[in-house]
Amino acid sequence: CPGGVEWLLPLALEAVAAGFPSPAADYVDASIDLNVELVPHPSATFFLRVEGDAPELDGWCVAIDHPHTGATLTETRLDGGAVASTWSTRRTWGGPGGERHHLVDPATGTCATSGLAGVTVLAARAWWAEVLAKAAFVAGPVAGPALLARHGATGWCTDTAGAVHPAGAVAAFAA
Repeated sequence: CPGGVEWLLPLALEAVAAGFPSPAADYVDASIDLNVELVPHPSATFFLRVEGDAPELDGWCVAIDHPHTGATLTETRLDGGAVASTWSTRRTWGGPGGERHHLVDPATGTCATSGLAGVTVLAARAWWAEVLAKAAFVAGPVAGPALLARHGATGWCTDTAGAVHPAGAVAAFAA
C-alpha cells in the first residue's frame, strides 16, 4: 500500500442491483482494500491537489492520455482548476454477459454504451470535472462535447473507434 497505509472498507457479498447494501444488514462478509484492488502500480500512482504557483509561468503541464493506447493524446496547460478522466477501457471486468465497465447509464441501469471510450474534462473544480466527464460519457460522441461546451467546460471525448472530439476552448489550454 502507498505509504504503508491500509484502508479496509466493509464488503457485503450480497447482490445489490443499485445503490448501497441494506442498512439493516448487521454483518460484513469481508473487507476490501481499494489500494490493492484499484491501484496496480502504487509507487507510480498519486492522488493529489495542486495549489500555488506552477513551476512554469504558463501553468501546470498535464498530459492527457488516449483511452485506447495510453499514449499522450495532448498536453495541456492549467493555471487553476481541475482535470478528471473517465474511461470504459479501464476498471473493466468479465462475466457470463461479457466485459463490463464501471460507467452506468442511469436510463437503463446497465453499462453505458454511448459510443465513447473515454472523456477528459477541464473545469473549475474537481468534483464538477468528474460529474461532467461521466455525464458527457453517457451522452455520447455528439451530445457529450455539446454538454461540456454548454457548461463552460473544456474536454476531449474519444469514441470507440479512437477519434477525438474536442469540446470548448481546447486551443486555449494547448501546451
